[in-house]
Amino acid sequence: MVNLNKNLTISFVGHRKFREIEDIDKIKEDLENLLESLILNYNAKIFRFGSKSEFNVLCHKVVSKLKERYPQIYRINHTCGEFVVESKEEKEFYENALKNLHHQSYIEDYEKIIFTERVQKAGKASYVARNCEMIDLSDVCIFYYNKNYKLEPRSHEYKRNSGTANAYNYAKQKKKIIFNLYKNL
Repeated sequence: MVNLNKNLTISFVGHRKFREIEDIDKIKEDLENLLESLILNYNAKIFRFGSKSEFNVLCHKVVSKLKERYPQIYRINHTCGEFVVESKEEKEFYENALKNLHHQSYIEDYEKIIFTERVQKAGKASYVARNCEMIDLSDVCIFYYNKNYKLEPRSHEYKRNSGTANAYNYAKQKKKIIFNLYKNL
């Protein structure tokens, strides 16, 4: 399944809002069991999070709880959309500025904050680029993806996929190991 001689990296992607979840405690329990198994059996150490998603918040809480038992795990936040970063030096400057600005909350919540390299501008494209970067850097992708999830239509759009659908399809194309906590596939 996985090369156990390296630190397994896991990313999380899910819909922005949970809709019609009957048992969020069951999802949380399933996630904790899955992650603990990956930590103990497959050397999972690096956990990558985006933002703007209730699923990401849930996953971060579970990983942070597991960090109390497994202090070797490492939480990384991938952020985007607020700054257009044009050089390595500028990227490092903004990463340090963000850490200093949010010293208490960010330092306690994440071991590292990364500005997505591929982001050219804010908006949906930045989140798609961020998700692709997280997937590229991961061995395992954990999703909360409902294939029947429908976005609110915009007046200028006919039909569009959710960012989670795009990320799920990208992870499949990249042949990543995928776990979907929404059981409809």
